[in-house]
Amino acid sequence: MRVAVRIPPGIPMGETLRAIELAEQAGFDTISIPESPTLFRDTFITLGLAATRTTTATLAATVTSFVSHDPINIANSARTLAELAPGRVRIGIGAGDSSSFLTGRKTTTTRELRQGFGIVSGLLAGEPVIVRGTKVRLQDPTGPLPLFLAADGPKNLALAAEIADGVITWSGELGRKASQLAAAQRAHGRTRPLHHVVTTTACVTDDIAHDAWFLKPYILRFAQRIGSAQLAELGFSTELPDGNLVLADGVDLGHPRDLAAAAEFASRWISDDFAVWYATNVCCFGTSGEVAAKLSALSEYGADEVQVSDGSSFRAPTRLISEMAAEVIPRLHG
Repeated sequence: MRVAVRIPPGIPMGETLRAIELAEQAGFDTISIPESPTLFRDTFITLGLAATRTTTATLAATVTSFVSHDPINIANSARTLAELAPGRVRIGIGAGDSSSFLTGRKTTTTRELRQGFGIVSGLLAGEPVIVRGTKVRLQDPTGPLPLFLAADGPKNLALAAEIADGVITWSGELGRKASQLAAAQRAHGRTRPLHHVVTTTACVTDDIAHDAWFLKPYILRFAQRIGSAQLAELGFSTELPDGNLVLADGVDLGHPRDLAAAAEFASRWISDDFAVWYATNVCCFGTSGEVAAKLSALSEYGADEVQVSDGSSFRAPTRLISEMAAEVIPRLHG
C-alpha cells in the first residue's frame, strides 16, 4: 500500500520545505499539499519548491479547486510542475470547502467540476479547448497528468468514477462511499483502475483519550455533516450549531491555529466519549502496530493509498512523520 502525508504550508516556507524533505527521507510515497488561499501559502509555489528538494516522492495538490483558480491556470501550473518533477505530479481537485466560505464564494457544483476537469485534461493533452467561447490551446504541454477528484457525496463520487484517474475520500462513512463508488464504476462500465486515496488523521499514542480530545473541532464538523439523527444512531445525542463556524482569528474549525482553544470551544457540543469513539472508529489512533493495522485495513474499502495527517494546519507534522517512519511505513510497505 502507498503511504502519503499531508503537509500544510501554514508555517514559514523554510519549515514546510524541511518537513517535505524529512517526509521523503522517511519513506512516504506521496507528499500532499492542501490549498486554502487565506490560510496557507500558495500550493503550487510550494509544490514547485518541493520539486527541487525531492527526487522520488509523488507531489500532490490535495486539493486545489476551481473556486481559487481558473481551469486554465490549473493546467498551466500542472504542466510547469511536470517539467520540474517528471512523472511525480498529481493534481487533486475538489469542490472547495474553506477556500469558498472563507472567501465569500460558493463551492463548485458537480456540473462545474465536470466542465473544469474537461478543460484541464484537454489542455494538458495538447488539445484545443473552447473556454468562454474562445478556442484555447496550451503551448508546450507536457502531456496528460493524473487528475484526481476529491469526493464525499454520491454525485461527485459518481463523477470521479466516470472521468477521473483517481478519487480522494475521507475515512468517515467509508463503507457508504466505497459502495457508491463501486456502483458508479459498474454503471459507467469503467474498466481502467480508479486509484483510491483515503485520507485520515493518525496518531501513534498509548493514551487515546488524551490525544482524541484535540480532535473535537473536526468531530463537530463531522457531526454537522451527518446530522443529529445519525448521531443518535451512533449513541451520541447533542444539539448542533448551524453552518460553518469561523473562530475569532479568522480560521475555521477544520483548520484551527490554536488547536487547544478550538477543542475547548468544540467541547460545548462534543463529549470526551464521542472523541474517543471518533479516534478509534474514524481515525487511526493507537500504538504503532495498531495504527499500521488500521491503515492497512482501509484496503478493505478499496484504498490503494492512505494519506495521513496529524490534524494540524499551522505546524509541520514532524512528529507524525518520525513515528510513521520508525514502524508504521515499513509494515505497510511490507
